[in-house]
Amino acid sequence: MNAPDNQNKIGDRLSRERRVISPLRVEKLYVCATDQKVRSALDTLRNNLPLTDVQFLNNPAQMAQKSSDRLSILMVDDVGAQFLDAAAFRKNNRLGRIILLTKNIFIGGAPPSEAEINYAYTSKADHVFFTGYERFDIGAVLLAAARCARDKINIEMGVRAKRFIYLVVDDEPRWHSEFLPVLYRIIGQRAAVLIARTYEQANQVVQQHFDDIVCLISDIFIPRGENIGPNGKTLVESVKRNYQRIPIIVASKAAQAEELRKIAFLMKKGDEGALAELERYVRDFTGLGDFLFYEENDLIGRASTLQELRDLIAKIPVPVLEIYAEKDYFSTWAYMHAYRRAGDMLRPRHDKGETLREILISVFEAEVENVRKEPLRLIDERGIAVAEVMSLNGLVESLKTLDVEMLEFYSQKDGFSTWLMRKGYSELADELRPVYGKGEELRTRLIEIVGKWMAKDPAEPR
Repeated sequence: MNAPDNQNKIGDRLSRERRVISPLRVEKLYVCATDQKVRSALDTLRNNLPLTDVQFLNNPAQMAQKSSDRLSILMVDDVGAQFLDAAAFRKNNRLGRIILLTKNIFIGGAPPSEAEINYAYTSKADHVFFTGYERFDIGAVLLAAARCARDKINIEMGVRAKRFIYLVVDDEPRWHSEFLPVLYRIIGQRAAVLIARTYEQANQVVQQHFDDIVCLISDIFIPRGENIGPNGKTLVESVKRNYQRIPIIVASKAAQAEELRKIAFLMKKGDEGALAELERYVRDFTGLGDFLFYEENDLIGRASTLQELRDLIAKIPVPVLEIYAEKDYFSTWAYMHAYRRAGDMLRPRHDKGETLREILISVFEAEVENVRKEPLRLIDERGIAVAEVMSLNGLVESLKTLDVEMLEFYSQKDGFSTWLMRKGYSELADELRPVYGKGEELRTRLIEIVGKWMAKDPAEPR
C-alpha cells in the first residue's frame, strides 16, 4: 500500500471516530463586489481561511471563466449577480456554490419566492446573505456565509463522517447574517449548520437527517407553498411529537410563539440580550458545555468532565435519569465530547429504575477507564506509529519534533482536538478544532495554543 493510500485509510479511521468534521474544505473563494466594506473584509477571509485561495475579481466576466474540481465559492453582490452566467460557473465548478451578498432591504427581508419575482437574479444564488446594516461585522458575515456553504455541500455529498447539525429555519437573509456569526462562534467547529427558508426545505432536512440534528431553531412565520403563515409552529410541533430528543428554540416575537413555551425555548428575535440567552441555552442543552441536571426547573447537578458525570449519576433521582435517558441527553453529550462508544451505547436508553442508573454508571465507568489509558497515537504515511502521547507535556514535545506533513494532516483531520476532548480539555480542543495552516507557522501556532493552556491549567489530562 502506498503512502497516499495509507493516509486515506488513517483519515477514514479518524473520520469514523468522531461525528464533527467537514472533510471537504473550501479550496477557492472568489469575491466580486463593488461594496468597499466587502472588499475590506477580504483580509478577514484570508486570515481565517489560510488554506483557501481567496481572490478578488474586478470584472464580472471573470466569474464564469473560473474553473475548479474542488469545493469553490463565488461571492457576488447585487450588481455582480445580474451579470453572472451562473450556468457557466456551475459547469466549470462541479462543487461550486454561489453566495449573493445583497444590500437590497427587500431581498434581505423577503421569502425566496417573493425575492425571485421582484429580483430574478436572486435565483442564481445557493445562499443569500444581507450586508446592508451598518451594525453588521461584514467580515464575520462573510466567514459565516462561507462556512454555511461548506457545511451544506459536505452534507449533500454524503461524506461518511457523521456530524451534529443545527437546523436554522427562517426565510429572511438579514436574520441569517445577524444570527449565524453568533451561532458559529458558540459551536466552534463541533457541528454544522443548515439553513432552510421554507417549511418544505426544513421538513426535508428533518426527514433526512433527524439522527444528526442536535437543535432546531425556527421562526414562526415561514412560507409553506404559497402561504406565509405560522407554519413554523406546525414544524415545531411535528418535530417535538416525532423526535422528542431534539431541543427546539423558537426565535420569534409572534403571539403564536407563546403557545409553544412548554415544548421549546423562546427567544424574542431582535431584543437586547436575546443572543446572550441563546448562547446560554445552546451550551446548556445541546451538549456543548457542562452536563446539567434539572428537576422542576431547579438545577440539581452539574458535571464538567466524564468522571464528574459518572459520580453525579449515583446521586440523581431515578425519575430525572429516566427523563434524560428517554430524551437522549446522555448520548448527545457523550457524542459532543468525543465519547463515541458511550454515545452509541446510550442512544437512547429506555431502562427504568435502578437498572438504568447501573447501566449509565457502567457505561461511563468503562469510558473513564478507556480514556485514562488511551494515548494519542500518531501514525506516519507508512502506517507506523512514530509517537504515543499521554499528556499535554507529551503533546507539546511531539508538536516540536513531528514531521510538518504529519502536523498538517492531524490538524486538518481533527486528530489532536478529538483526543484532547476525550481527555477532558474541551475548551482547548475547541481552539484546535481544527487549526488550518501550513509549515512551521502551523507548528508555532499549535505549540502556542497548547502552551497557553498549560500555563493556565498545568494539571495532567483528567
